[in-house]
Amino acid sequence: NTCNLDQQCRVFAEQLQLAVKWSKPIVIHSRDAYEKTFDIMKQ
Repeated sequence: NTCNLDQQCRVFAEQLQLAVKWSKPIVIHSRDAYEKTFDIMKQ
C-alpha cells in the first residue's frame, strides 16, 4: 500500500528529527528498504 509506505516514511523522518533534536541514539531495523532508509536519513 503506497499510502501506508508514504506515512511510514514521513513518521520515520519525524522520529529522526526528534532524535537529533534531543541528542538521542537511534536503532534502525530495515528489511528490504536499505536504499529508501538511507535516502530519508540523508535529508
